[in-house]
Amino acid sequence: MFDHEYGQSGDPSGSAGGGARAARRWEALTRVAYGLDEVRPVPPLDGRQLAQVIAQHAPERGYYAAVEQALASLASELRSDDTPDGEQVRRRVSELTSALQQDTLRAIIGATGDAQNKRDLLDDAAAAFSVDALLRVLLAAAAEAEFEMSRPLVRLLYKLAIQTRLGPPELRVHAELALRAQVNALIARWWVVQRNTMTFGFEEMFNELDGTAVAPEPDRMVHMAMEVDAVGMPIWGPITHMLAEGRFRELLDLLRGAPADSTAARAIIERVATPQRLSALLSEDEVDFESVDRLTEQMGDGAIPLLLDRLATAESRAVRRGIFDRLARTGPQVGPLAFERLADKRWFVQRNLLALLGEIQYWPDAASVDEWIQHPDPRLRKEAVRAMLRMPKFRDRAILQSLRDDSDRQTLRAVIAAAQERMPDAAVSIIVKRLNEGQLPPDLRVAAVRLLRSSKSTLALEALLRLVEGGRNLIGKPKLAPKSSDMLAALRALSAAWSSERRASALLERARESKDPDIARAATGEGDAGDMIQPEAEEPSV
Repeated sequence: MFDHEYGQSGDPSGSAGGGARAARRWEALTRVAYGLDEVRPVPPLDGRQLAQVIAQHAPERGYYAAVEQALASLASELRSDDTPDGEQVRRRVSELTSALQQDTLRAIIGATGDAQNKRDLLDDAAAAFSVDALLRVLLAAAAEAEFEMSRPLVRLLYKLAIQTRLGPPELRVHAELALRAQVNALIARWWVVQRNTMTFGFEEMFNELDGTAVAPEPDRMVHMAMEVDAVGMPIWGPITHMLAEGRFRELLDLLRGAPADSTAARAIIERVATPQRLSALLSEDEVDFESVDRLTEQMGDGAIPLLLDRLATAESRAVRRGIFDRLARTGPQVGPLAFERLADKRWFVQRNLLALLGEIQYWPDAASVDEWIQHPDPRLRKEAVRAMLRMPKFRDRAILQSLRDDSDRQTLRAVIAAAQERMPDAAVSIIVKRLNEGQLPPDLRVAAVRLLRSSKSTLALEALLRLVEGGRNLIGKPKLAPKSSDMLAALRALSAAWSSERRASALLERARESKDPDIARAATGEGDAGDMIQPEAEEPSV
């Protein structure tokens, strides 16, 4: 194994083979990065840690030149090293090049200003570095020379890099050989030493297929991933940089341009869809719900707690509404977590949760609804009743409770509208009591009277007769009560449900003979539909 303390493989004397030499070159690179002399011990570092050390150092040309020379020596050593320890060093170089900012890597490669040094480094990297490290160094060298490699060329190299990670082993080997051959041919053709500066010839080779300039890294790499519809190690470094620079939304914009069945877009969104990023998106004053949707689609049920958290704290009604709609679309799986949060004592949080539970029609079988449909706070009581009306198993209980005790007009209207479809038998006595006590607004009284027509109870019949009958005349015949909206609604109800009953029949006959056209029409049942009400359109109270 690689011994960090001695910079070699199990032999402090340094007599081991190539693996130990490569390890000592890595140690030398670490010393340069830290600015340590040969005496002081080198702390054990992987590639990512070494990249942090370099990034924290002042961007001085002399420092970068020393790093470049140490990196070139390491690349030269690795050319002939196929030992396990040498492979470990290659992995660290790959980590280093992926973790370094591309601008920093470009500055290191160009620090010495020596064209031959650059050529040697590229030649050795083409032979010794892993594929992803090779591409990073190659693109940095091109950028340092202020040369933008064309899209077709980068696409070709990137596609070959992806194929070295995917597919059967034989294909991977051939892809890697082809990529290294392309890079070697490229270096040989475009290298010309002019005034101690690296320039690139044969530019028509890169531009003959597409003269359009490509976006700078890392955007370019994401574009390539979308175009070849594959991902691998070379793409994760650029994506990490985009995220570190706060360009998450730009990354999502790039992914939106991919086809719906894009394997690459799906793989990238899987990697970046984390609770921390979703929480950050939801915390913005103006939430980008399109981006939220991309993350929640990938995170699945794991996004529910974060959405519920933000529903409880968002001050903007538009934000709350957007979160509410997405939770409602998620379905019943939101229910258990939402129900648990009813323990939150803030009334507005409880109200929103009750509205949500109604939207998804969820309520635990073992949980009582009475606490909520009888709640002393009318705002919560109203929302609870509306929620229970949506759930068949609690519908009748909500109707009875609200008809018995509620005074909120909107709630009563919703309850009566629900009872028009199917009224519980036990509601008759409650409706009669409220009609007798005059506790309902006029429009709701008419609708309540109409409810009685659906019952065959004599209690309903007696209540309708009282509304229509106004006593008897001198010869003992029944008189009609003065015309009112209640009286007309009761006449229509008697005509529809009790026309053959003796007392109702007599009153209906007198009404049909009336000179008042409203009363005469009501006795035939005309206008019955006008007695019905519809619940007032009202969005959930979020």
